Amino acid sequence: MSNAVPEVPEEGGFADRLKGTVKQVVGSVVGNDDLKEEGELHIAKADATEQARKDAEAAQREAAKADIEARANEVQAERVEIAAEEAEAIERQRLEREKAAAEARVEQEAAMQKAAAEREAQARQAAVDGKETRAVVDRLEHETEARELERRAEQAERNAAALENAQNKD
Repeated sequence: MSNAVPEVPEEGGFADRLKGTVKQVVGSVVGNDDLKEEGELHIAKADATEQARKDAEAAQREAAKADIEARANEVQAERVEIAAEEAEAIERQRLEREKAAAEARVEQEAAMQKAAAEREAQARQAAVDGKETRAVVDRLEHETEARELERRAEQAERNAAALENAQNKD
């Protein structure tokens, strides 16, 4: 606490009042108006000193009150700052959780798309393999049919040659 309030001496008030009263009484008894005025001045000084002490004490109380209020305001500001920091930390954690969840969803979707693409590729490959197998079977069937036709043609040629030989002999 800064002490900007001036110090007022404790002594002096009572002594000045006593001096002033004595001088006033003596001045009145002896008829010395200057002494009487001097006594009044001492009393006025004692009153002023007492008032200054009261004012200084009031100023000290107000300064202490102001210091307490300032500290209370500082504490409140610290509380607000701490609350803001806590809220920020909570928000940051929430955002991190949302980000992690979003990343997990993206990874899951990517994995699902990859699995779907692999299944589609396998299906296409199976279809291609099926077509290739069918093509091989068809080729083998055609080759078999062609050999059968060639064999029949050769047989027909032999039969024709035999018929021609038989006709030529007759």
